[in-house]
Amino acid sequence: MLTKEFSNSKKKAHRRKIGASIAACMMAAGLISTVPEAAAQLTGSPQIQEYPLPNLAAGPCEVHFDTHGITWIEDITGMAISRFDRSTQQFTTFPLANPVGLPGGMSMGPDGALWFPQVTANVITRLDTSNGSMQSYPIPVGQVVTAPTPLGIALSSAIAPGADGAMWFSMSGINDIGRIDVNTKQITLFPLPVPLSSVNIATQIIKPGPGNTMVISLSAANMIATIDVFTHAIKEYPIPTPAALPQGVITDTQGIIWFTETAAQKFGKLDVSTGTITEYDMLALEGLNLGTTLTLGNPLPLPGPIRQGSDGNIYIAEGGFEGGNKIAQYNPTTGAFKEFATPTAIAGICDITSTQPGEIWFGELTGNKLGKLTF
Repeated sequence: MLTKEFSNSKKKAHRRKIGASIAACMMAAGLISTVPEAAAQLTGSPQIQEYPLPNLAAGPCEVHFDTHGITWIEDITGMAISRFDRSTQQFTTFPLANPVGLPGGMSMGPDGALWFPQVTANVITRLDTSNGSMQSYPIPVGQVVTAPTPLGIALSSAIAPGADGAMWFSMSGINDIGRIDVNTKQITLFPLPVPLSSVNIATQIIKPGPGNTMVISLSAANMIATIDVFTHAIKEYPIPTPAALPQGVITDTQGIIWFTETAAQKFGKLDVSTGTITEYDMLALEGLNLGTTLTLGNPLPLPGPIRQGSDGNIYIAEGGFEGGNKIAQYNPTTGAFKEFATPTAIAGICDITSTQPGEIWFGELTGNKLGKLTF
């Protein structure tokens, strides 16, 4: 059931890719300068545009949009949240109060605010998108240092809204799933059944699941799990490939969970109604010929965050923490598979967002840029 889409002229496509790689080499060597909005024509009609962040040490990852269409960016190494106004192309940076707090994965809440955990600060933070002010709420366990810069071991790295109107978050350090009430700010913890199932904070992602559930990747346990936001029942689904290192999770419009397997170079889908898991080998989809998609970025897929675009296709960030610079596109109906490379050679596409119709937005962790793929 694995298929690959080829162009009518493979030679022309190959020459375009070689040209893109040469251009990337020249940019890396400083022979070609980039502009604030650099566009690169990709396979077919999609284009990628890049916007350099003014803070050279920002390390952008997640990107989200508020109700006014303003872009908010998680600056991992910059210890800040940035605001980007697309109409003026102006960036504004809001530093964390805790200089070593380490912002985690973000989500817009039902209250219109931007919510995110601070991984090492042991808090959940609410950012008011009207003025950038932040208020933090301590996770009630795992605090090891309280002053001057609080540090803790709950290690919450991702957060997302649930069907109950609350925000749900991961906690790799204490093997729990957390919930914070957006009105009362009360935090409740729910232990995962398998000990040490989520110890890798870099690969643990939580998102809304089918029905009333949240879905979370459990990298150490090699499972995908769901938790019902009302009954709090947890179900776990083992991945067939051993040591696959599941990372990205998303639920499509049909209620099917899609996930990535970073170590196995695969992605898969889970039908919770039957418990059936189907896996797709990305190296096989590439035709086992890395030369056809080789750029200066990491040649391996190393799939990470995953989303469904407004076109119904599944989009996958490749090699975010390993210097990858491609976004994969998979058509669930036809099996067609494409990859699009960023103009920046070693971009480190850290996360992708598909909430804007016809667009995929992402942060380039090592490229230090905000990116947009238009399809």
